[in-house]
Amino acid sequence: SSGINAEYGGSSQSGALLYDAQREFDQSSHKANDYMQEIVERNDIELAVKQCISAAACSTKPKLQKALLRAASYGKCFLSNDSPEYFVDMCKTLRVLNEVQSFRIGIPLTYQQLHSFTIKGLINRLVRMRLYYLALPIVDYLKIPGGQQMVLSHWAMDKVKRSKESDEAIANAIFKRVGPSDSISYASVANEARNYGRTELAIKLLDYEPRSAEQVPALMRMSRFTNAIEKAIESGDMDLVHTVIVAMEANQTQRDFINTLKDYKVASAWYAKWCSLTDTQKLHDHFYTQDNFEASALLSIKELDHNMMLDAKIKLMESINRHFMDLGNGFVLRLGLLHTGN
Repeated sequence: SSGINAEYGGSSQSGALLYDAQREFDQSSHKANDYMQEIVERNDIELAVKQCISAAACSTKPKLQKALLRAASYGKCFLSNDSPEYFVDMCKTLRVLNEVQSFRIGIPLTYQQLHSFTIKGLINRLVRMRLYYLALPIVDYLKIPGGQQMVLSHWAMDKVKRSKESDEAIANAIFKRVGPSDSISYASVANEARNYGRTELAIKLLDYEPRSAEQVPALMRMSRFTNAIEKAIESGDMDLVHTVIVAMEANQTQRDFINTLKDYKVASAWYAKWCSLTDTQKLHDHFYTQDNFEASALLSIKELDHNMMLDAKIKLMESINRHFMDLGNGFVLRLGLLHTGN
């Protein structure tokens, strides 16, 4: 009882009476009723509960905190319209404080200091100390918005920088802990790996990135255009496919660009459509590099209908003739049937 009396300066405090009432109740003593009767006569039950909770917050002794919170819980039984939030939050906060104050962690933080430092500040401190095993359960326990994402992101980036394991082992470990979710940005972790010269690790991490809008640009920044076009096509986002094609054309050698388009029919078709709207000569070149003589011949015929210059017509006729020769008689026969309507 001396602890509570020291806090309030005398046993006449309603909180002190509630503290003593709870202790007497645990001992099945009739004195508990006497203490509670005095508090009820004062109409101070709610005040007594708050005083016990506040006293627990001011104490740095877990045993006394527990006793004070038990007294507060006992007093709450006599309140009809009491909200539990303040009591529950205090229990959770003190549990966290006791953990970080322990000799294993060594952060001498009081409840009053935490009020100024904030829970977010405490989590940041634990992250800087690389105490991820403690920071993560705390943010889950206190339900801190965005807390899990922040802790896991720092943990993953730290693992990328410090671990001596193989790229595959690190990527698997991160995925095993985080899972196939968007709780962290795998693209950001991959960028950290790239900055530390671990390009292959970065690519493995990007395989887990569920957001194509982050995954594909990251691959392009590493000049992994084949991976980028593949992921862009898988996403079904043709704007993203177009972005990759433009980057490929600007940064790859012509041979690599041609070979990549040959391997991905969707990209080739999209590039042809884009060229048809912007640059006919590029479209001719594209058909030629893809060995698509039929499409090139049909394009030349279409141009022939719209070109009035004699020299240009002659060149187009020569081009059409070459395409016919490349295609053989089969194409000529089909073209004849098309014009006769059969």
